[in-house]
Amino acid sequence: MDPVRLDRLIARHLDGLSVAAEHAELDAVLRSSPEAARRFAKQARVDADLRTALRITGRATDPAGSISQRIAAADRSAAMRSARRFRPSRRRPAWRLLPLTASVMLATGVLAWYASGTRAPAAPFTSAGQDQPAGASLAGVVEIAGGGTITLAAGSLASTAGTAAEPVLRLSSGAADCMVSPRTQGRFSIVTPHGTLSVVGTAFRVMVGDGTTLTVRQGTVEAVAGAERLAVGPGSIVRLGDSGPPRLIKPILHPARTAAADWNKNNSDVRVSAAGLGPTGHPAVRVAFIAGMTPWASCTWPAGVDWRDADGVSLVMQGTGSGRRLRFEVMDDGPERLANGRDGYERFIVDFTDDLVGWHERRIPFANFTRRPNLWSGMPDNGFGRERIHGLSVIVTQVPSEYLLERIGTYRDR
Repeated sequence: MDPVRLDRLIARHLDGLSVAAEHAELDAVLRSSPEAARRFAKQARVDADLRTALRITGRATDPAGSISQRIAAADRSAAMRSARRFRPSRRRPAWRLLPLTASVMLATGVLAWYASGTRAPAAPFTSAGQDQPAGASLAGVVEIAGGGTITLAAGSLASTAGTAAEPVLRLSSGAADCMVSPRTQGRFSIVTPHGTLSVVGTAFRVMVGDGTTLTVRQGTVEAVAGAERLAVGPGSIVRLGDSGPPRLIKPILHPARTAAADWNKNNSDVRVSAAGLGPTGHPAVRVAFIAGMTPWASCTWPAGVDWRDADGVSLVMQGTGSGRRLRFEVMDDGPERLANGRDGYERFIVDFTDDLVGWHERRIPFANFTRRPNLWSGMPDNGFGRERIHGLSVIVTQVPSEYLLERIGTYRDR
């Protein structure tokens, strides 16, 4: 976006003049551009300090326009006041200039204070206009000392800790959306029952339940659990609290259509049902293999999708750590139906072990897939081209088995 337009939108928002269309435009830009978000955070901090400085120096109203215009106006006002106060006068003894000198020194100090963007808040957080010292319970929208806001979901259990220089939010349960302004010193941290998340300036969401799920929109968040440290970048998700170290779930290239209604199964002892949202915010499905010989559940897309721009398949699942073998199958190009009534899709498979407990991502390179043996006659045998992928299947070798599956799609490393 044009910087002039962005400054105009930010200024109108900070002045409380934005209409719905401008608010939506600014929101879209801040979500899509980390640079715009940093610009917004910086100007919001400067504007808040500037308004305080203008009140201290006696300005009744704020000048309209962009933040830079407000600063320039304040500088001109201070300079004019200084010039008027220091006009030479032979009638005034030197001692009578002392109050004026002190006044100008105060104004100069205030202007330097807001221009540097530094403040000296007394508590780690502010809520409803009141300082929230360490140990206080928090709810709703909370301002962070040093810049930024936290929006706590209804029913969240949160309290304050730390200092104004290094605020700490203790989040026992619930969810928090955070927009943290870049900090000149210290870090803002969130402590959950499963680990610690620390940032200097970024936007992210934290959800605490049976584990902690961190979703980073902008910037980088350091996730710490025990002796393990993990840097989580934009678009990535990390899970803390399951067995083992923090688990990173990376962004994907294309999601596959895998809602509960899209799944088929080979017998009545395989059941697929919706299971709420998984850790990445996508609908999860519960796949229960109760009985049967080599039971499977599959999603099919007769029109086919092109996976040639990807390097592999990403599968987010909740493991049980049972050590059992699972088979993941991809249906490549081929005719929709053969003479015997079966589909003619060529199939490529990969096996892996259920060796992890809790939600995690598995990335399987296409190079690891092999052509499934003993395919029926009439199916093509022209390699794993991925020009028209017609579906995927999950197959188990032991029953009963049950898994939660969430985001399935493709990824690219290059």
